[in-house]
Amino acid sequence: MVNLIQDKIAANHTYYVNHRKAQVPLSVTDSTVVRKNDESQQRSDNWKDILAPMGLVAGGAIFLYYGIKTPGKVKLFKNNVKNRIFRMESELSEYSTFIKKTTEEYYKGASAFIKKYKEQRYISPASFLFNIKKLKDPKLVSRAMDIAFEAISRSDIDSAKGGASDIDNFGVLVHRITREVSDIIEHKKEKSKLVINDYVHLPKFKNNSHSDLVEASENQLISTATSITQQMDKLKDENLHSIIKTQYTKMADAITTARKLKTEAKELSINLAFEHIRSLLKLKDFFPSYYKLPTTDEFIKLNPQQLKPHSLPKSLQEYVPHNIFLATVAKKDFNTFTDDDIYEIFYKSYYNNNLKDLRYLIDRLRIKQVIAKTSEDTTNAESFGVIIAKLEYLANKLNEFGTEEIIKKCQRNFHNMSVEQRRAALYYVTTVSKRLGFETIKDMDEYFSKNNDIYKTLSIRDYIDIFEKTPELYFM
Repeated sequence: MVNLIQDKIAANHTYYVNHRKAQVPLSVTDSTVVRKNDESQQRSDNWKDILAPMGLVAGGAIFLYYGIKTPGKVKLFKNNVKNRIFRMESELSEYSTFIKKTTEEYYKGASAFIKKYKEQRYISPASFLFNIKKLKDPKLVSRAMDIAFEAISRSDIDSAKGGASDIDNFGVLVHRITREVSDIIEHKKEKSKLVINDYVHLPKFKNNSHSDLVEASENQLISTATSITQQMDKLKDENLHSIIKTQYTKMADAITTARKLKTEAKELSINLAFEHIRSLLKLKDFFPSYYKLPTTDEFIKLNPQQLKPHSLPKSLQEYVPHNIFLATVAKKDFNTFTDDDIYEIFYKSYYNNNLKDLRYLIDRLRIKQVIAKTSEDTTNAESFGVIIAKLEYLANKLNEFGTEEIIKKCQRNFHNMSVEQRRAALYYVTTVSKRLGFETIKDMDEYFSKNNDIYKTLSIRDYIDIFEKTPELYFM
């Protein structure tokens, strides 16, 4: 029975293919052989013509064949469904590759921004130490140390100006790139979805037979298409979030490293200067004091006259316009000093001239004072003594005020905040912590968790790791 059907198919197909060809008469002697070979070859060719479209997605021709009652029609139908699912998955794979290539290409701009930042802001601490080590005149050693501090300050002179911070400028760039990349990926995604949705629609069998199979297959294709389009949405969001997070992490690390390199350079300069001065002047107990909080012991010894505005030595006068702490000594009457003055000085200080820098300044002046003493420059030695005492008082009171401010701003309930509210609250915390001299919120947390009992109990501590691990949201 099967052979009869196949012969019928072959006969019909042969007629369709060859009805325009000229008929060539065959000889009697070879007619049987020729017909048998021709029929066999023709039948093979006809099956190829019929089966070839089965691998195509459109598959229009194959459903003409479904109307012919053969044992393999259901199997062929199922294979076509599997082929459509394979094409859907291939479309997803192609889309995923497109996202990766597109994001890698477009976010090169962010990588270039970070590279340029490092070139401009990274400093080599060793480069500031050579002159300090080789000079033999104590005054020149002190001057070399001042030059080193000036050079270090120039490395981030832009950050001392008003306006957007480095991380904010970087954020603007990343936002622009992300918006552009998002549009490109979205366009690709919509095109891919149209292709996938085309695979869902199946032609019916002849006479609407096997309707259950068709319905089940369409449901399977719809389910697969829905799942894949959802994965496409997820792939876009995940890839963009991942690369944004990666870029922000690199930028945050670059900024933190730049801050720490400046601190390291300043401390190395002071340490080496003290070591060299100690050797040149043969001093036994002359060491830096920046690592500990100054006391007010020397300040309380000053008389009312010394507490009045103090004229600075010429070597310091050039720094007054740029240094709020020296300007305070030169212009403020400490006889009438109030808490309002402390508040004003604290919040007028720059992040790159913070309370840690105030301690460095005190040590730099201690070197100048000891040089003046050994050279019997009594006037300058006494002047430096008054200035140092006032700066130590400022450092002590400003640190006390800053600590109170940190606790006050950290006492808010960080648990009951949205991300934006938490970010705003963190901003006010960092405005204080940076002025205290902490490079990161993590550094601030480590210090106060060891040195302040109230801070240990605050809810902000539960979010320190989150702040550190999500720089795209919280780094400041």
